[in-house]
Amino acid sequence: MRNRLILLVLLVLPGVLTAQQNSKVDKEIRAQVDAWEKAIAAKDTAAIRALHAKDAVAMPPNGKAEEGQDAIAAMWTRDVSMPGVKFDLRTTDVMASRSGDLAVESGTFTFEADSPQPGGAKMQDSGKYITIWQKQGGKWRVVRDIWNSDTPRPEM
Repeated sequence: MRNRLILLVLLVLPGVLTAQQNSKVDKEIRAQVDAWEKAIAAKDTAAIRALHAKDAVAMPPNGKAEEGQDAIAAMWTRDVSMPGVKFDLRTTDVMASRSGDLAVESGTFTFEADSPQPGGAKMQDSGKYITIWQKQGGKWRVVRDIWNSDTPRPEM
């Protein structure tokens, strides 16, 4: 009986530790996403830049990949400078690696901005994303970010 109990503890304990680890990582990543949204709202591209690793890569839809903090900050500078811009990120899942130094976040987004044309309709979009975070120097930093739109492509 004692051997069965020890075996049960050995089989269950790693899962419990992983669940606790995932819960902690989930909270940490969600806090980073909140900081990202606040930085977007404040048009603080320095703060957005700081969330990314030096060698991060952002892969926006319908555009080339942006490599490195400076290129990513320049991309965000263009995006947040649009009049009336609003981003809403909804994290739906965070999965942490067993080692605890990588996390994959996925979720949905909505985007809205005023038309660049006077009197034009608001620009709106929604979609989904995946962001890979890596713990570097005790802080979670984005290493890869990719998103795409739910808006159908025009018929050809």
